[in-house]
Amino acid sequence: MSSFGVVLDACVLFPPRLRDTLLRAAEVDLYQFRWTNEILDEVQRSLVARGHATHYQAQKLVDAIRAAFSQSNVLEYAQLISSMTNDLKDRHVAAAAVAANAQVIVTSNLGDFPDAALTPFGIEVQSPDAFLR
Repeated sequence: MSSFGVVLDACVLFPPRLRDTLLRAAEVDLYQFRWTNEILDEVQRSLVARGHATHYQAQKLVDAIRAAFSQSNVLEYAQLISSMTNDLKDRHVAAAAVAANAQVIVTSNLGDFPDAALTPFGIEVQSPDAFLR
């Protein structure tokens, strides 16, 4: 199993083609996908709220991701959230990356993760395009 840990922000798990590409890369062990229930719950809510899936369809998708990557769930991160200095709404993502010893956070919201907030932890923030290259 790859030791290169990567937290995928909910925004990159929302678009179907991007989600499929990122998860297939993790499936063949190019990196270790790290996730939290909070991130996957956000994906589910967004899919339903934007009319891209019914509640049942979104739940089925999220359940499939949880099952396929069951060993990658980050659980012990809540205590770190308040010490994160990135954008308030994405502090849970940064905390999960720190707790998981991840090297990268992949997000389309680069501005929510300034270098100064993550450099002390050795975490880099990349767009999906940069990460896949």
